[in-house]
Amino acid sequence: MNKATIYLLIFISFTTAFKCSYSQKSTEEQQGIEMLKQFYIAQSGIKSTPQNIGKIDSLQRIYCSMKLQKKLKEQFQLTGLDHDLLTNDYGIDSLGIKTLSIVKDLKQTNNYIVSYTILDDVVPNLSKKEIKVIINVTIKKENGLIKVDDIK
Repeated sequence: MNKATIYLLIFISFTTAFKCSYSQKSTEEQQGIEMLKQFYIAQSGIKSTPQNIGKIDSLQRIYCSMKLQKKLKEQFQLTGLDHDLLTNDYGIDSLGIKTLSIVKDLKQTNNYIVSYTILDDVVPNLSKKEIKVIINVTIKKENGLIKVDDIK
């Protein structure tokens, strides 16, 4: 075999390995994005009221890691329904679902940037203003499932 053939085979091997690695990473990112999309859509369907605490708890068991569930329970004991870490206290409405965007944060491993727009009361019952909500979310695999692990 001549040198050109050897170099060609080495090049093809590296290219194939890179494509496989890129495809796997892309699939993992897509799974993370899809899970976060499902989570925030489900979150939009539940209002933070005392009657919905069971639904909120159930949603957190499905989509949040054990570490984050513990943190959310501790927060709930301190603040009740006055603080929603998962949406940075803004909630998510029908406009939020339409404008929901989730992208991989290229600077940090397993971190995603969730953003959406909501209509919020500037002055209650008088006017509403569009607000862009941006949340940094870290995910991890727990028992084979992708879960929200932290909110920044």
